[in-house]
Amino acid sequence: MCGFFGIVDYSGGLDIQRSKEALNTLKHRGPDHQKFWTDKKNIFLGHNRLSIIDLSSKANQPFFSSCGNAAITFNGEIYNYESLKKEIRFNDFRTNSDTETIIEGYIDKGVSFFKRLRGVYSFAIVDFRNEQKVILVRDPAGVKPLYFKEEKNKIIFGSEIKSIKKISHENLVINQISIKQYLNLGFIPEPSTVYKNLIALEPGNTFVWRGNGPKSITPFFSYSYDNWNSNSFIENVENISIALDRAIQRNLVSDVNLSL
Repeated sequence: MCGFFGIVDYSGGLDIQRSKEALNTLKHRGPDHQKFWTDKKNIFLGHNRLSIIDLSSKANQPFFSSCGNAAITFNGEIYNYESLKKEIRFNDFRTNSDTETIIEGYIDKGVSFFKRLRGVYSFAIVDFRNEQKVILVRDPAGVKPLYFKEEKNKIIFGSEIKSIKKISHENLVINQISIKQYLNLGFIPEPSTVYKNLIALEPGNTFVWRGNGPKSITPFFSYSYDNWNSNSFIENVENISIALDRAIQRNLVSDVNLSL
């Protein structure tokens, strides 16, 4: 469990000190290392790391692509990152981290690469080649949270609402409909949040933001249950058991000790 916070602000109002304070609200999510990067004009990217894969300092984030054209902040784990590295037209990896696999895969193949990720994750990529385009991605199961808020010429994003609230509290408005939903359902259905103008990125979606340019939210994953319809109940139970065992074994990827 890591935590990240970022802001891309073309309005000229980037406040680095408040951005640091926003990042600090997520310190509990990543006790192993905290780091931020800023161009001191428009961009602040910060990360609190809980080290799981490649425990070296080389894998700390924010992490830049080898070409320097993009940077990523990432929370989660990609279980098939080793096999994905073989699909990328790049072999000069600096780390053995899943983080580097994501960013180099994006540089090589674009957003279509995200369909190949198997794991639990949320991440933000800033692409400097496209007027500092921001790409937000969340895993299909929605295990890892990701929230964002748009303002004029600005986007703020983070792993928890309180990080965004720290830097944007004066512009947040309580969503009364969300309150009613919570009181009736016990939760607030996404993409809504407790605030009107703060959005939860839905699972299995990619959000591309370009400031005043075109924006898009695109699903890259959907569940299919067709394979189970023709089987008997017993066959389905057996298939689920086999699939579950296989998933557990292939997802035991870690550079720290596992307690089972």
